[in-house]
Formats: sequence, structure tokens, C-alpha cells
Amino acid sequence: QALDYTHRNADGSVGNIPDSLITEFKTKNGRKVKDGGGVTPDIRNIQDTLSALSFKLVQDYMIFDFATEYAAKHKTIASPDKFAIGNDIYGEFHQYLTEKKFSYESRSELTLKVLIETAKKERYFDGTKNEFAALEKGLTLDLNQDLDKNSEEIRDLLKDEIVSRYYYQKGAIIAALGSDKEIRSVLSLFNNPAEYSRLLIPAAGVTALK
Repeated sequence: QALDYTHRNADGSVGNIPDSLITEFKTKNGRKVKDGGGVTPDIRNIQDTLSALSFKLVQDYMIFDFATEYAAKHKTIASPDKFAIGNDIYGEFHQYLTEKKFSYESRSELTLKVLIETAKKERYFDGTKNEFAALEKGLTLDLNQDLDKNSEEIRDLLKDEIVSRYYYQKGAIIAALGSDKEIRSVLSLFNNPAEYSRLLIPAAGVTALK
């Protein structure tokens, strides 16, 4: 791995291993690899970040508590690989949020509040209050709209949490496989022999080991 845990900084943090201490090796096919750098994937997936709504739902235990209530009302569900969050369950979750008076602010709204306070301190606010009001109106969130916009992400979170109530961690892992981008990339690669073989070909001028 690239981090050197044997030598820590004064604050306890760790640094990278110097290039001078990294050794280059070759795979059986002749591909160059280096130690001290971990395993660099051949196919990189861009990691998605949770939307502001999903983050707040998790942070406020809305998804966790809904899953607990759902499990208390339903003795069984489909197997982890078959269970899905249909419109009926998603509608129940929507109603649950309404009953709990759930609300949240986007990062944009929070940033705007800080900007308004700064403008007031610097005495710019009075001359620009109309512009701020228009911006605030444009950034005001609509929960119904955001639940629709982030439906796929929230359904995945709900599915994983509900399944874990019945099938525990193993079930949650199985349930997550269908929506896991890394797993889907691997399966897609296995179904594409030509691309799989191409990734194993060494760089030009490198000879495979005998």
C-alpha cells in the first residue's frame, strides 16, 4: 500500500512511501506493477456521493427507523435478491416523512445563509436584499420533487436497511449486489472476453515471463 504506517508524523498522520523505496515487478503476462502502491484497478468507477436529501435521511435515522417500523408490521418479505422497493413502500415512506415532519436544507441554502450574514456584517445586504430574496426563493427545496429526483438512490438505501432486518448483514450484502456499480462493472467485464483479454496485455515492448 502507498501509506507508510511504520513512520508517523508528530500528529499521528502517515505519509506516502518515497518513490526511491518502491520496486517494480512484472506479472506473468509482463505487465508492470509496483509495490508500495496498493492495487490500482484497471477499470475505475466514479464514486457517487449521497444527495443532500439522502444524507439527511440517513443522518436523522429516517431510513433506519422506517425500516424498523416496516419490519414490525410485516412478518416476512421476499428473498434478498428478489425484494424491491415498489411504489407502495416508497409511498409509505413518503407518508412516514410527512408524519415525522421531516425537513432539511441543501448545502446551497446553508451557504446562502452564511453569505447573507456576511453581507449584513459588511453592510452590503440592504442594497442587494431583492437579489438575495430571489436567490433564496430559487433555492427553496421541494421535498416531494426531491423524493422523486433521488428516488433510485433512496430506494436502494431503503432496500438495504429493510432487508437487513430480516436477513441481517448477509442479506443486505446480497440485496446491494444488484445496484453496486463495481459489481456490475465486473460482471460486464466477464461477459466481454475481448475487453478482459485486452486489459491483461502488457505495454508495448514488454515481454511476458516464461
